[in-house]
Amino acid sequence: NMDIAMRPMLLSIGLGVLAMMAGAPAAGAALIAGSQTFAMGDFVRFTQAQEASADQAAVTLLDQSGQSGKGLIDFFNRELRPYEFMTRRLPAWMITHPFSSDRVESLRRRVESSPNYNATDTEDNWRRFRFMQAKLIGFLQTENQTLARYPLTDTSPYARYARAIAYYRVSDFPPAESELNSLLADEPNNPYFLELMGQILFESNRAQASIPFYRRSLAQNPHSALFQINLARAIDGAPGTPGSSDEAIGLLRQAAAEEPDNAFAWREMADVYSNRHQEGLAEWAWAEQSFAVLDCGTAYDFAQRSIRTMGHDGATAQPIAAQRAQDIADICGQALREQNRGTTVTPTGGGGRRR
Repeated sequence: NMDIAMRPMLLSIGLGVLAMMAGAPAAGAALIAGSQTFAMGDFVRFTQAQEASADQAAVTLLDQSGQSGKGLIDFFNRELRPYEFMTRRLPAWMITHPFSSDRVESLRRRVESSPNYNATDTEDNWRRFRFMQAKLIGFLQTENQTLARYPLTDTSPYARYARAIAYYRVSDFPPAESELNSLLADEPNNPYFLELMGQILFESNRAQASIPFYRRSLAQNPHSALFQINLARAIDGAPGTPGSSDEAIGLLRQAAAEEPDNAFAWREMADVYSNRHQEGLAEWAWAEQSFAVLDCGTAYDFAQRSIRTMGHDGATAQPIAAQRAQDIADICGQALREQNRGTTVTPTGGGGRRR
């Protein structure tokens, strides 16, 4: 849409140049100066529609999960509506979102007619929310901010979890492990406590010690791509044992099957294959990693290299990888050709977490 919005701007600039050449410099300057306004006017119509659609999607998701949308209305009224008088004074072409009052009224009709309007949150939902909140605060805020929010006098599991993360982030591992040990004493099979302990051990150069914790976390949630990748990394980073790289590859393949667009899984797989000196497969995994983050140029280069390497090695040994490499080369090659012709083509891929 940004590319589409550029067209009236470029047209306006072109007309301005022509006007100047025709002897009307004032008119030309006005057209060029107003070119950004033309582009933004077109673009904000798109973003306003997208934001309104996102609002309605929020209500739909709340309904599907049996939750009330009252909180959504309260959030808009508390956080957005007080600033509406400011946005009403802005030029129309600068307003990327619908007016808050319009958004609230549009949402209110659906929320109040929902069968879940008077639904209340379960205690389990509150517990999960508080853990999520503690995790976000621990990871996103500074250690001092986290400790101010969750002081040492607060012995709730949420506070201990947040503090463990805060300590871990500044590499203060002993108190982080102490907080986690207290949590694991209460809930020895909590997969996220086990995962964090594994992460602390792995990132403090104790990969071998992290493996049992990662195994236990994966046992609690065997289809979690995150836990599969964690265990594979620990196995690959620990002193080698017979068959360890085979297990790491198997886990990473499972993770990629669970989440095909997880760039992190493909990156780790590329590293393991490279360590095994299987260059064709490593290049294929790098192509998948680049494709997952929509870097078509890099994906195309690695896919082509993988095709050549596996062709020399015998592609029949890895027919699926060879076919995927060819698919990526075809899709990205077409996208790059279209881009060079001035047409934007977005390949079908997806964003994944990058290391």
